Amino acid sequence: AQFLQSITRLFTSMCSVMAEPRFANRNFLTKKNTKKPGLSVEFLLHSDFCEVRLLVLETILLWLNQVNAKHVMEEKGNILLNLLSGLEETFIKIAVKEQHPECFCKILEVLYKMDLRNVLSKTEDAIKMNPRKFLHWIMNIANTSGSIEIQSISLKFASKLLVHLIQNWQEDLESETKQWLELVSYCSEDEQQTDLRLAAAEILVSITPFFLTDQKLPLGK
Repeated sequence: AQFLQSITRLFTSMCSVMAEPRFANRNFLTKKNTKKPGLSVEFLLHSDFCEVRLLVLETILLWLNQVNAKHVMEEKGNILLNLLSGLEETFIKIAVKEQHPECFCKILEVLYKMDLRNVLSKTEDAIKMNPRKFLHWIMNIANTSGSIEIQSISLKFASKLLVHLIQNWQEDLESETKQWLELVSYCSEDEQQTDLRLAAAEILVSITPFFLTDQKLPLGK
């Protein structure tokens, strides 16, 4: 496991360096090359060793943070996105199977930070869940997990997912919205741990204005 961890660190470091624009013309991280057999992000994500999976997931989160950061050059962001392109289905499949709590938390965070349009387009094929069922699955994690970290990220993920579906989906989501309200209220209770209450407060501050002004929801009436 220690040897594989070292190889993983070397590989992810190399990918990070090669994502710099000055190396972009070398084609190392083109989609064509990342699909070739051998060591790859997808291969490492399926490692039997949780230490290896965790290292890869932490690196992916770093890449996603860089992609979303305003100060990162657009060219580098595009290269990193290319490296992760097409892996949405892999992330979803891993999420429903992952048994290691820390890895599970990280994979939820990865999905949370990805483009939801790409994620939701893969849930049906990957795990036989339509967007509504996927939302229910995420909310259930937030409601039942014994880990504050997992509860917090799944609560954020469910909130982002609900807003996205209300804005882009034509089906009625009143029942899911009420479930979400109950979940956020539960996570805001005084007996909950501070980190979970802070996550709920952050969500309420950022999302409540949307619900109050959306004409399709009872909250806006």
